[in-house]
Amino acid sequence: MGKLIAQAEGEIDLSADIIDYYADHGEAFLADKVLNPEYGTALIRNCPIGVLLGVMPWNFPYYQVARFAAPNIMVGNTILLKHASIVPQCAAAIEELFEEAGAPQGLYTNLFISGKHASDLVSDKRVKGVSLTGSEEAGASIAMEAGKHLKKVVLELGGNDVFIILEDADMEKTVEWAVVGRMNNNGQCCLAST
Repeated sequence: MGKLIAQAEGEIDLSADIIDYYADHGEAFLADKVLNPEYGTALIRNCPIGVLLGVMPWNFPYYQVARFAAPNIMVGNTILLKHASIVPQCAAAIEELFEEAGAPQGLYTNLFISGKHASDLVSDKRVKGVSLTGSEEAGASIAMEAGKHLKKVVLELGGNDVFIILEDADMEKTVEWAVVGRMNNNGQCCLAST
């Protein structure tokens, strides 16, 4: 997607760390948590809900997928992933990595479909939830379909963060971090400071 090689390598390392984290801690995360209510017994149990659709952006093509797929696969869900159309090589590479790792066929499936088809897919009764990171327009389309069909939905929509400078700020550090905050990932970051 045009990111600096050092930043791309950093994203790959972070993505691998996320996947390793859930693989290493999954058993503990999924263990029943017994509660001690005043009356009776209760516990918290994490269970899969089924097939989840992820619609992911181009600006962090590995990280966004790792943070969505890893915890959901850990709990036992199946992933359908519609990646941004401008990073098909990344989408294919991620699916190949799952195959090379010995994941069961169908655990993670990459879909080369349009955004319109992704919205339509939300209505499929086999899809139990959807997560989208992207534009407000794409989020509105997914949210409308999810609402019509009472699907669980998570939306992370685009935007920028305000960079506020307080009176007592060290201006040298402030300028340094303002530039980092704005130019990280070539400025293509939803939390880039403005």
